[in-house]
Amino acid sequence: MYNEAGMVQWSSHGLVREQSKPIRWSYRLKHSISDHEAAVLEEEIVQLRKSMEQAFLDNQSLTSDHVVGISRLLDEKINEYMRKSYQ
Repeated sequence: MYNEAGMVQWSSHGLVREQSKPIRWSYRLKHSISDHEAAVLEEEIVQLRKSMEQAFLDNQSLTSDHVVGISRLLDEKINEYMRKSYQ
């Protein structure tokens, strides 16, 4: 079962992203961040998300130190993207 973000239900652990297409966030305000800087941040976010998903699959736990560590880095990158997009 897919939702709008390309996520699929995986076991009882929740959602896992099935597709590896780049994510383009449509709510970014024009001229608030350069296209190049946005693309770099978006790629970093995608790579961290893939790393977190793989760590989850390897550890079978959303609360393992490794998964939580990557999740925190991902949160920081998303927050950076949002801050720069809405300046």
